[in-house]
Amino acid sequence: MSSASGSGHDVVEPNLTPLLDLVMQLLMFFIICVRFVTDQVKQEIQVPVNQEARPASKVADQPIVLNLIGWDGTVKQFFNQSAGRWIPKSDRELSELRSALGDAKFFRAERLFNLFKGDGNQVMLADANFKPGEALVVTLTEPNPMTLRKGGGRRPNPDKFMDVANWLRVTWQDLPNDPSGKKVEKRVRIRADRDVEYQDVHQVAEVCRRNKFTSLYYGVMLPTAR
Repeated sequence: MSSASGSGHDVVEPNLTPLLDLVMQLLMFFIICVRFVTDQVKQEIQVPVNQEARPASKVADQPIVLNLIGWDGTVKQFFNQSAGRWIPKSDRELSELRSALGDAKFFRAERLFNLFKGDGNQVMLADANFKPGEALVVTLTEPNPMTLRKGGGRRPNPDKFMDVANWLRVTWQDLPNDPSGKKVEKRVRIRADRDVEYQDVHQVAEVCRRNKFTSLYYGVMLPTAR
């Protein structure tokens, strides 16, 4: 209680210090206890619908997520060359390109454009090494898509592009050990775009198994409720 100056009335002033202390303690509690996790999915990957799909279980350990999408050289048309560099076309040019290609082909190439974050030089590098439809393996832990070579062929990889098997071997080595000294098993979630061939999905699974990642499952779309 305190008296207002110049009047005969008392004014109640609540003590907010305990409330501020309580809010600070709650904030510190959640900062310490809550584990913030980002799902390693790529929105550009449009996985198929499966009528028997079930929502993924909420597990403490987040899986390794491998996103697969097929290469489409049409994405080259999203760029202009200027001073030795490939830069994205203007909105007006992209609108004209969309009219020329049609919505379906334009949007399919646009997904690759977004995956490469509009980096024209990396797109041209990819086009020089990937065949049409050849699968790219994308993960958030690497700045650029990795390559999946069909049929087990091993061509030289250009700079900044890693072979999936090599990447998995390094990832396995970085996994922590349990109290008995064994590696803590990490699940792998494979999210394949609808346009990716099944043989590529199967090959990725085999590459995972050969590199000791045997707990695999596949990402699909849940059927829409009727």
